[in-house]
Amino acid sequence: MTVAPDPLVGKLPPLAQIGSALLADWTGIDLASTQPSEWERCTAERYPPWRRREWLIGRLTARAALGLHNGARAIDVELVPDRLSGAPLVRGLPEVWLSLSHTGDRVACAVAPAGCPVGIDMEVRGRCDAALARRILGPDETLPAGFGHTTLWTLKEAAYKAARGRWPSLRAYQVEWSADGPVVSVPAGLRLPGRTFEWGSTVVALVGHGADTTEFTLLAPGTAGTAPAEPNGPRP
Repeated sequence: MTVAPDPLVGKLPPLAQIGSALLADWTGIDLASTQPSEWERCTAERYPPWRRREWLIGRLTARAALGLHNGARAIDVELVPDRLSGAPLVRGLPEVWLSLSHTGDRVACAVAPAGCPVGIDMEVRGRCDAALARRILGPDETLPAGFGHTTLWTLKEAAYKAARGRWPSLRAYQVEWSADGPVVSVPAGLRLPGRTFEWGSTVVALVGHGADTTEFTLLAPGTAGTAPAEPNGPRP
């Protein structure tokens, strides 16, 4: 498992902001060749077959993201669910904030220092329709022309993850739109910049300090991937 060179990958922002963000496409990859740890193999066996692969590729992607964040390969890391939100926590690394999202065999992962809330979400383009969008829009919130319902949904889901689910209704996360990109207001008064782009058939949203400047690295677990599109453009 290697991190592929990519012309879109630039210098990471200071660690006071988001530390690393990865995209990984595990389609067609035999996980037996990825050398999961003994703990990962044993834990995966507890899940039904349909969930086992999803769980394992998420952990393998998180491992690589933590390695990029720490400047070395992170091999034996154990992710445990947060008691309140179910978000993944890295046991033994309280100084790290991690967010994961799955869509089929694709995984998105973002890592940041503690105290730097970050959330990432990925959905199939077009999955959110107008009816769902009306249910998650706040009372004074609008969706500008050219930005699709799925873009709105992924931004709110990413903000929910950044807030560790403290406010369960997506209507509580208000998205403001500008030429510089979206900003999500969280009920506690926190305003977090966001970034969205298309990756093949999916829409990816990243919310957190530095989201608007963070460059994504494409993880190559044995097959070529697709480079992300331009951020913050119109979405269907």
